[in-house]
Amino acid sequence: SSGDAVENKAWPGETMTYDTATGFYMIEVPDNLTNGRVIFNAGKTSTNRYPGDGAQGLEINGTHMLFSYGNKWEPYTNQTVGPTEPTTAPDPTKMTTVYFDNSNSKFSTPTIYYWSSATNSGPNSWPGVPMTNVSGDIWKATFDNKYDKCIFSNSGSNQTRDQAVPGNNYIFNGSNWSAYNVPTEPTTAPVTTAPVTTAPATTVPATTAPVTTVPATTVPATTVPSTDELTVTASSNIFPTATKTFNKDEGTVTVSYKLTANMQAVDTQWTLTYDNTKLKYDIADNMVDGTQTITPSAGDKLVFNNNSNHIKGNFSTLKLVPFENNADFVSVTFNIIGSGEADVYLDLEVLSLGYKDSSNKPHHASIVDYSKMQDISGVKGFEKASISTSTTLESSIVMGDVNGDGKVKVDDATLVLKYVVGTESLNSLQIKAADVDRNGLVNVKDATLIQKYVADMINGF
Repeated sequence: SSGDAVENKAWPGETMTYDTATGFYMIEVPDNLTNGRVIFNAGKTSTNRYPGDGAQGLEINGTHMLFSYGNKWEPYTNQTVGPTEPTTAPDPTKMTTVYFDNSNSKFSTPTIYYWSSATNSGPNSWPGVPMTNVSGDIWKATFDNKYDKCIFSNSGSNQTRDQAVPGNNYIFNGSNWSAYNVPTEPTTAPVTTAPVTTAPATTVPATTAPVTTVPATTVPATTVPSTDELTVTASSNIFPTATKTFNKDEGTVTVSYKLTANMQAVDTQWTLTYDNTKLKYDIADNMVDGTQTITPSAGDKLVFNNNSNHIKGNFSTLKLVPFENNADFVSVTFNIIGSGEADVYLDLEVLSLGYKDSSNKPHHASIVDYSKMQDISGVKGFEKASISTSTTLESSIVMGDVNGDGKVKVDDATLVLKYVVGTESLNSLQIKAADVDRNGLVNVKDATLIQKYVADMINGF
């Protein structure tokens, strides 16, 4: 502390006294410190303290105060330690569990603060509640799913930015979210040994019971059908949620977050997280003639990169970018590599709209900032600014449409033949569309089937 600070005692302070009447530990604050601050800790050799290292102490404000479970700091009104278990068990269908990978952050006390973006409030005061260790560097917290925003910190210090909670069973590694595969713990029933009782021997006259033959019953074998289906759920902090099921034969899925804005965009920043155990991103599938197709309106202004299970994108330009008539804001094509369920989540962190006045001077305002919608109706020139959003999931491949023009024609058969003889190359999407007999090979037979389809000799592939 600074040389002007007044302390009750040198760090770590005074030992608190246990009050048997209330069940709390207490300390009397000197009159000259009743408007000061307090830090709770576990002693000089411990790093366990609240607020965390580097954070200011809790304000006393001349009031009798109580520090209780969940890091609540509130006026003391003769409370006592009561039962800690709720009288009604929480509904598990209305709870969210999030995980924190502490291997990069190295927090001594991983803590989570969560709140509702709708009410801008949460159940706990800052910095929230300590997380529970699962194993190693993995920590977790469970809370009501009405709370959709959170911040991770080291008991109040080294906090992350505001995070939009993607949903249940997601893990945050200090930078990005991804789906978390919760390990299933085997359940072993306890072995119960009944006591052995020895009864005195009793002689019973022998009785011959008739022999009854029970006819054999054959239980028919049940085969659980395997599935090659993948159900993809695309969600976001700003865009609506969409879910659709695809067959693995379809090869790919394109997730499109669409935007209509009544003003043009100036800059944006976003992160798209996906389940890389079920979906594979290939940059070649998201390019046409060397130009990205993720945000077509932005052209070469879009900067994006893929890192394991997330794609980060942004553009900032003096050129105004239009998004009209449900235009693709973020549209990414993935290869389907697994079955079951997969989640895709778009965190729109920043979106600024803009215009140029009569003197060609640019003006802009952020309608989305720090992953939250902002009211900019009070900003001059943006009184009527608005956006509307939608989300779609579509198969990216039309079998036989090798050139991707949306139609199956002789041109597609010709392109296949050129590929077979080595005079043309095909990307992974085109190869999937060309393999119309689905045998894993692209050859003359595929070209022939496409020609027969064009000539109406066959109805499909």
